[in-house]
Amino acid sequence: MANDTGHNITVFPIDANGDVAPIRVLQGPDTGLRPQRLTLDPVHDLLIVSGNKGIRIFDRKANGNTKPLRTITGSPAAGTVIMTTYPPKGMIVAAVHDGGGGEFGGGEGGGGADLSSRFAAQDYIGVWSVFDDGPA
Repeated sequence: MANDTGHNITVFPIDANGDVAPIRVLQGPDTGLRPQRLTLDPVHDLLIVSGNKGIRIFDRKANGNTKPLRTITGSPAAGTVIMTTYPPKGMIVAAVHDGGGGEFGGGEGGGGADLSSRFAAQDYIGVWSVFDDGPA
C-alpha cells in the first residue's frame, strides 16, 4: 500500500478539532524530508527534523518546498531516534542508534532486561548547536 501523504510535515491550528485544513505543509524535493522525529526551538523559532541520514533545521513557519536553513549530516546524525532541544542554549540533544547490535530502547524482556543487550557499541547521546551546518 502506498503512502499517500508523502514525506511531509503537516501543521494544524493548535485548537483544531475534526476535519480541519492544515495551515502549513512542508514538503517537496528541496526539503530533503523523510521525517522520523521533530522538535521545536521556540527561542530561535526553529523546526528541527531528524531522518533521511541527518538533522534538518528549518524556520518554524517554513511552508511548501522550502530548503532547510542548515543540515547536520553524516553518521553521527544519521540514526537519530529520540530528539529534543534545550532552547535557552540553542542545543539539539539526541539519542542516536548508529547501527550494529540490538534495538535502541527495544529488545526482549521488558524494562527489567539487561540494558547492555539492547544497545550497540555505536549508540550514544549526541549534542549539536542549532547553528551547526554540514558533517557532524
